[in-house]
Amino acid sequence: TDYRFELLQRDVKRSEAIKTAEKPTPGTPVALAALVGPTPRPVVEAADFDCEKYPLYCDQRLDCASVTADIRFKWNIKFTTDDGRPNLQSWCQAYPKFQASLPACLFENDLSTYSKYMYEEQASKGIDKTDGLYCFSAGHCSNTKVTLDTTKEEAEEMCNELYGDEWKSVGIDNFGGAIIRGSSTDKEAASSGKLSPQQIVNMTRRETTVFAMAACAMGNFHCDVIYCKENYCNNPAYAHNAWAALPR
Repeated sequence: TDYRFELLQRDVKRSEAIKTAEKPTPGTPVALAALVGPTPRPVVEAADFDCEKYPLYCDQRLDCASVTADIRFKWNIKFTTDDGRPNLQSWCQAYPKFQASLPACLFENDLSTYSKYMYEEQASKGIDKTDGLYCFSAGHCSNTKVTLDTTKEEAEEMCNELYGDEWKSVGIDNFGGAIIRGSSTDKEAASSGKLSPQQIVNMTRRETTVFAMAACAMGNFHCDVIYCKENYCNNPAYAHNAWAALPR
């Protein structure tokens, strides 16, 4: 999605930039979490959020107003809270996207509404095919435990069962690496047919697992599974390709 891909694309070059950047002090207006390559760009601070148009990001339950540059820097390393729990606040970096879909997932536990609006948003940006690959490759289409009634707490336990503690250490740096490796896989596959469909599936599965673990860390894993099941898993428009060969 989880998740999302547009946000991840923005972060592809962050890892290298972060290696040469100094850690910001709390309150610094330019956060390392907003780096694109070696040149920092200012992020939109909570004080400048359009609360009328995007009320999600002004909701006290998300508490974007308390996000500092230091907190954004930590999200490069991991999204979870200090005690290793899903961190809804990490979605503050997505402003102003997903206003229609995220509240249904994060606050209302209305997974079907999340599914509907997330698909509309992603398809309108042409990201639906990418999300389709994510759904098949990450194993969401074969997930039988998540239902429309699954809670965030239950999803957290599922994440522990699926990934152990690894999901608790996923951050923006992992995203950038996964996208770079995924892009390399696409290029290698496209050049003289070096990779078989099954090899591509196996490599993509490793990368999309990072995305699934990030959904665990950001609190929307269960919502993503329903999003996949309702829009992709049984949809011929997406299920005809090589990724559909994965167990479902």
